[in-house]
Amino acid sequence: MDGFEDNRGVVVLGATNRPGAIDSALIRPGRFDRIIYMPLPDAEGRAKILQVRLFPPQKLVCWHVPHLSSC
Repeated sequence: MDGFEDNRGVVVLGATNRPGAIDSALIRPGRFDRIIYMPLPDAEGRAKILQVRLFPPQKLVCWHVPHLSSC
């Protein structure tokens, strides 16, 4: 964002599920001027997310979760 003396090497990310609510001043050049759309994960991607979030590596349980991600 502008207003800093030296901002090389600084990366600022923002995320929202409501892109229409973003103030236009934030997305003008020199600020958050690049928008990247991420598609929703498919069933396989949801299964991987559930595996990581439900069963952290230190407490990993051998469960088969693909059926949970197809809901």
